[in-house]
Amino acid sequence: MKKSVSITIPTLNEELNIKRCLDSIFRQKFKGRLEVFIVDGGSTDKTLEIAKTYPVKILRNPYVNAESGKIIGLRAGTGEYFMILDADMDLQGIDWFDKMLRPLLENQSIAGSFTKFVAKKTDSLLSRYITIDSIQRDPLFRFLTPDPEQVIEDKKPGYWVCKYSPKQIVPAGFCLYRMKQIKELKLHKRKKFMELDTLSLYLKAGKNHFAYVPSAGIHH
Repeated sequence: MKKSVSITIPTLNEELNIKRCLDSIFRQKFKGRLEVFIVDGGSTDKTLEIAKTYPVKILRNPYVNAESGKIIGLRAGTGEYFMILDADMDLQGIDWFDKMLRPLLENQSIAGSFTKFVAKKTDSLLSRYITIDSIQRDPLFRFLTPDPEQVIEDKKPGYWVCKYSPKQIVPAGFCLYRMKQIKELKLHKRKKFMELDTLSLYLKAGKNHFAYVPSAGIHH
């Protein structure tokens, strides 16, 4: 059976970024179904004009802020898996979904999978500096939070199984999640989707295993 992934992208005047983001999604050689929602907070530029040239579904976000838009997209999603992307992100390579889904398919105890951020030569010095850290933490945040390497429970071909605890949560909120578990935790009933708060809610529910997939990569 083909797998399905729902992707929510909150937007507000993202005409300079949205094409690169959508190109990175639709160039993937994924054999499953991709369901992409553009949840727009009232763009006045060409964001929606560009988005309409792709096979996406456009939803309106009357609350404008991105966190509310993420919930709107989550509620509309019908895929087995769910993820959020910012409009200024792009997926690396052409087998991104296959890499990110692998740990979820192989291990039912894994709640979500995440990957590292990558930089390009054309990025600003600040962006390249922040991306020295694989999950783009500033120096203070890096001091206060664990690296993926610090919470490894097991190393599998293509990914690492990480076990979180209340004081050891890798602050990597852009995860690929199981939609069934999202519904079980009633995250779709919240007013906003906050990436790091979501990780804490998973942990409180006893879902403390996440997979780090370093070979996938997201440019931000």
